[in-house]
Amino acid sequence: MRITHRKVGYASVLLLSLLAAAGTLAFTPARRQQPQEPRKVYVPKKFLSEVKHLKVESHWIEKEGTPEASLHVVIRNKSALAVTRVSVTISDLTISRSSGVFYDAESEPVIEPYGMEEFSISLTNFIDGAPFVISAAFYADSTEEGREELLREAHEDREKEKAKRAEKKGGPER
Repeated sequence: MRITHRKVGYASVLLLSLLAAAGTLAFTPARRQQPQEPRKVYVPKKFLSEVKHLKVESHWIEKEGTPEASLHVVIRNKSALAVTRVSVTISDLTISRSSGVFYDAESEPVIEPYGMEEFSISLTNFIDGAPFVISAAFYADSTEEGREELLREAHEDREKEKAKRAEKKGGPER
């Protein structure tokens, strides 16, 4: 079998191209990545309560300076009633903790009467200068207090969940 000049030419061009690419990569200084500054994390400076019987008892930061940084807040219930749902707001971010959809006398308490509970919230979405606000609470006796829009949203969520449960069971839930 005879190798033609044309095949030798193609092989030579291919080999030279590969050598040129390898040489370029070997002698080009590696791109130096700029050290990435850690993202600025804002921690609330004010801790307020719009709920008469709930108070921020203490707060601290864990893993500060890392992407896993979190704000820990201890909330005290100054009432003889158990809290079955509590909502906190930082700027336009609202976080709620409840023991179930119905948060009534049959629900497990989120905060026991005269008790304290620790909450942990990621610091990634906070805005500088925005206070931490206890913004709504539902109690075991079905009373509630706090921001009207949050209370209304909680009632709407409850009704949607009731409708879903009724649909699964095959009839309206009372």
